[in-house]
Amino acid sequence: MSRDRTVTVVAPLAPTPAALELVAGGMLTVGEVVALSHVGKSKLYELMDSGALASVKVGRRRLIPRLALERFLAGCLSGGFKS
Repeated sequence: MSRDRTVTVVAPLAPTPAALELVAGGMLTVGEVVALSHVGKSKLYELMDSGALASVKVGRRRLIPRLALERFLAGCLSGGFKS
């Protein structure tokens, strides 16, 4: 006796021009961002969860657009972020 299995495929939303710009520079893993920025892993997840740093979850992995990290760090240099 066989069971029917239903698979639901969810199509991604059409990307906005701003989203396309963010990912054009490539994506970084959490480990790569920690190594590049010297921001602790816990703080990094806090920033992503709050929306202060853009990220995308693919499966179990979190990826951060390189441009989003650069903009975030530049904003910190300008005094735009307070921890």
